[in-house]
Amino acid sequence: MLAKIAYAPIGPAQGGVARETRKAHHVEDAVERKHNDASAKQGGSSYDVLADGSLVLSLDGACIQTAVQRAHRELTVALLEGRATIATAGALIDLLAQFLGTQNFPALRAEHPELTGQRCCRVRIFRNDDVVRWKVVTPR
Repeated sequence: MLAKIAYAPIGPAQGGVARETRKAHHVEDAVERKHNDASAKQGGSSYDVLADGSLVLSLDGACIQTAVQRAHRELTVALLEGRATIATAGALIDLLAQFLGTQNFPALRAEHPELTGQRCCRVRIFRNDDVVRWKVVTPR
């Protein structure tokens, strides 16, 4: 004979999942506000766009992966808020997304200590023959 097991859902009425979701969103919002405040104090974005469509990222205390993610987020927000054109921001977002999806960041940081963020440097992200590449532009 099979025993019947009753499952009580944990949802908004019981406060379980909904409370954890609210906490997670609250933390994400706080991190985003902190990042936006830091960007405003620094005078804007964490990247420069060159005429050839490449990006130069500043690795000031952030590793290459974090810097690329930050620039990707800033470009996406600028596009959504109407502060950037779809053609320009879209191409840069695509460039960064491809870079994020194709790089082995632990290996990059192990092979290239300058990409760990421990030393200040600038890195150029660019497309060459449909392959996304990177190059240290200037160690600071």
